[in-house]
Amino acid sequence: MVKGFMSHTLKVLTHFKKSTNFKSLKEFHSYLIQRGFTANYQHFAKILKGQAAPTVDIMGQFSLALPDLSDELTIAYCKDLFPQKDYLFQSGPLQKSDSPINKTENDIGDLRQNLRSAKVSVLSEAQIATLCKNKENYFLFLACTMARKPILISEINLLMGEKVTKSAVSNLIEAGIIIKTEAGYQTFNTEIKFPPKSKFNENFYTTLDQWDSEFTTVMNMDLLISKTLLRRISPRYLGLINGQIQLLLESLRLSDESETKYNSEVVQLSISLFQGKLPG
Repeated sequence: MVKGFMSHTLKVLTHFKKSTNFKSLKEFHSYLIQRGFTANYQHFAKILKGQAAPTVDIMGQFSLALPDLSDELTIAYCKDLFPQKDYLFQSGPLQKSDSPINKTENDIGDLRQNLRSAKVSVLSEAQIATLCKNKENYFLFLACTMARKPILISEINLLMGEKVTKSAVSNLIEAGIIIKTEAGYQTFNTEIKFPPKSKFNENFYTTLDQWDSEFTTVMNMDLLISKTLLRRISPRYLGLINGQIQLLLESLRLSDESETKYNSEVVQLSISLFQGKLPG
């Protein structure tokens, strides 16, 4: 690796590390992980030491985790990639009034408008613990993940009540689960998933499953259908039934429009299929 490679990008990241007084690269890495960064520490350390060049995906994650540095990082990365065209990147980021893209009022301040290609982020153990601290934290998280644009504090107050909103918002921001922009509150990524079940999170997931069943009632959602069927069947049909359930779930996953303004409805589908033996 040539000494000084990716120097502009490194300069931005190094300056941020020093200005925030991180005692080590591991502490800096932990900070980023809580905000949606997914690269492992070994690769992260090589980048910060100038021993490896960050990919476009990694730069997207840096921008996601460090929204205030997003524009500066992008320009620095372009300078490093195209040193012969350095003069193109001297004027700094476009101001909102100069942007050639016509943004709506709801787009302003929505960091996710610029992060559509970001990889799925996996919640950390600390973040899961924060969600399980109380159901208000979890319900606010669910509301933000379903939101098509940043949510205003007044809208959160209507959903949860002003008394609990302040605490829930503070908890999720501190854990790096939601972020505040000039347009409102939103999750740190558009695609978030929970890690596989483990000894650490098994009890947490049991709690969240219970709260999932309460969410629709608290949010005053309308019940469209509720059916329970108990009957004997031939085991030959279990595969067919399971396949139909998987097809239904996949249909639900694909039922959104590319333009989010048309995705006006939120649905919750809960399916349980039990199998067993009974006498007779």
